[in-house]
Amino acid sequence: MNRKRTLFEFSFTANRHHLDRDEREVTDESETEAGEPNSETGADDVETSGSAVKKRKTKVFHQKWTGQWQWLRKEEKGMKCSVCEKHHKSNPFTSADGCVNFRTSTLTRHAGSMDHTDSLRAEALQKDFNQAAATAKMQSVAHAKEGVEAAMKTVFWMAKEDIPIKKYTSMMELLKHQECGKLEKLGSGRNATYMSRSAGEDFQACVAEAIRTDIIEKIKLADMFSILTDESTDISITKQMVLYIRVIDSAFIPHTHFLQNVTIDNPKSDANVLFEAMEKCLTDHGLDLKKVKGFGSDGASVMVGKHNGVATKVKGKSPHCVNIHCMAHRFNLATSQASKHIPYLQEFEKTLSDLYYYFGGSKSGNRKCELEDIQKILNDPKVKVKECHEIRWIAFSEAVFAIYRCWPSLVTYFKRHDKSSKGLRSKLLDYRFVVVLYLLMDILPSVAQMSMVLQKQDIDVAAVKPAFEGLKDKIKLARRRKSHYQEELREKLKTKKAGDVTEVEMKGHQLDFGKKLRTTNKDLEEIRHTFCDTLGKNIDERFPLESVTVSSAFHVFGMRSLSFLSKEAQNKYGEKEIKILVDHYGAEMSKGDVTSPAMVDPVKCVEEWHLAKGIVLDQMYPRDSTRLLLKLLFQFHEDVLPNLLVLANLCLIMPYQTADCERGFSCQNGIKTARRNRMCEEHLNTLMTIKCEGGKLEEYDMSKALLIWKGKKQRRGIP
Repeated sequence: MNRKRTLFEFSFTANRHHLDRDEREVTDESETEAGEPNSETGADDVETSGSAVKKRKTKVFHQKWTGQWQWLRKEEKGMKCSVCEKHHKSNPFTSADGCVNFRTSTLTRHAGSMDHTDSLRAEALQKDFNQAAATAKMQSVAHAKEGVEAAMKTVFWMAKEDIPIKKYTSMMELLKHQECGKLEKLGSGRNATYMSRSAGEDFQACVAEAIRTDIIEKIKLADMFSILTDESTDISITKQMVLYIRVIDSAFIPHTHFLQNVTIDNPKSDANVLFEAMEKCLTDHGLDLKKVKGFGSDGASVMVGKHNGVATKVKGKSPHCVNIHCMAHRFNLATSQASKHIPYLQEFEKTLSDLYYYFGGSKSGNRKCELEDIQKILNDPKVKVKECHEIRWIAFSEAVFAIYRCWPSLVTYFKRHDKSSKGLRSKLLDYRFVVVLYLLMDILPSVAQMSMVLQKQDIDVAAVKPAFEGLKDKIKLARRRKSHYQEELREKLKTKKAGDVTEVEMKGHQLDFGKKLRTTNKDLEEIRHTFCDTLGKNIDERFPLESVTVSSAFHVFGMRSLSFLSKEAQNKYGEKEIKILVDHYGAEMSKGDVTSPAMVDPVKCVEEWHLAKGIVLDQMYPRDSTRLLLKLLFQFHEDVLPNLLVLANLCLIMPYQTADCERGFSCQNGIKTARRNRMCEEHLNTLMTIKCEGGKLEEYDMSKALLIWKGKKQRRGIP
């Protein structure tokens, strides 16, 4: 009995010491004044024993616990565990009132409990999963963008190569079959594969819009620009008017950009219709017609008519605008008309055409093969007979050059096929044909070279005058038979007399000169003189080198001969041309109710011209290119030459040629073919924009096109 009591007392004493220790841990900061109610529990625990009243220490929640245990949350009555609640655990910390045992030991025991540790483990797994999902989503978006950019590059290449967009689906399937990695990431699900024809058209439209937007922004930033335009008819007999813009960028570099190919639906197509279509196109793109300072065309009356032409209407909106008849067109008119009144030259051109069609007809395969065999035997160059165009001097020159190189082979061929040649053998052996052939060999290459100079996109106006002077010198030499090929002909011709008969041979073939050689030579001399004189006269009339107009006055900005002049001549250099430019651009101009203010200060502009000449000489700036010279003046002397650089800007944007419009029509005809003749205007402009302005595929950045494509509507799988 005594032993049991002792054990009971020991157990009671141990429990009591344990409780006292827990209470001491809590009471350091939680004891309240006697009789004062606790602010957090709302009541005091009071124990009554007989007549004595003993106050017990109150257990309260300490806010600092939330810093030690982040999952702890104080509720109205008790404390709860946010982690266990989130994962739906059942314990005192997830009950309705929460745990009211405000002890650190309670919190420690809960932190080590199985429910809590399981909840923490689940929380960590959930966090890792969310991070992995976010990373996967970012990678998926990046992959989707890569796929879309790859698809855009595909349609970009298709437009460059004139491949119809209906081939887009099969092209994409081929690329996927070839395991093109980026295209595997294209699309989202079965309904958003972006493999259809409409998706391809959408991609192309966005790429073209991105290209066009960059061009329009560049034009809007410029103070002035010029228009180049021309008319044509496409494969579907639809009237088209192409528009190009020439403008200076922020680095003072000139660019010519394709703007739009406008369909003219009105069958009348007079100046009013064309001007309205042009004005609407510029307005739709947000471009101001008042900024147009140059207008270039092919010289058709509907374009340059003095009273009602398109150029006149443009000047009505921008009085300082200068109308320029394309130099390349003027030159072709001058040269093509030189042979119109010389009968034998007309016959010569017909012979060239007959030769081309003889070897280009239905039986041309065998004829070409036999001609090539003869060329091989005679050690002549393997040359094909080429087509002759009256106004395309490059093609005309190439056709003449081909006959010059393979003349012996052609004569040998037609000796074997005289009956089926329709007199071509006798025409080739005509003495006049040979003499005219060598005359044209002296003139046509120079004419073709001049035509190429005038068709350059960035034509240097300062180089035009020396080029024409060189051409006229060659024409004069040909007239006097002092030219290269005519001297070569004299060496090749062998003349001999057999009794009273005179025979002329060349390369072993006897030539036919008619009744008398002297008479024939006199006729040929008249042909040579007439052709050379008419050609030189036409060039002088179309390009008068002595008279100076506003457009031609800009040639002084090249300053080519400045270093070779005396000091006095240097001071006077360009005064006449600058005065013409200042009189035009330095005065206010009015046209109807439209007034254009002066673009430069006349007095300061003349002063700056003399200053610029001194700068160019002192700094020894290169003058082989007007464009580069003016760029140097802009780059290093903009602050001292503000007025002169306005004229320099005008010099660089002047539309001296409209060959770009011809290139635009070539692009149009390559896209809108007989098999694609129902193509609409919008899609045609999309393809022409990409082909003319897109540049190289490897250099083009698709990011802007991608933004436009994403902005049109919500794209599945691409935020």
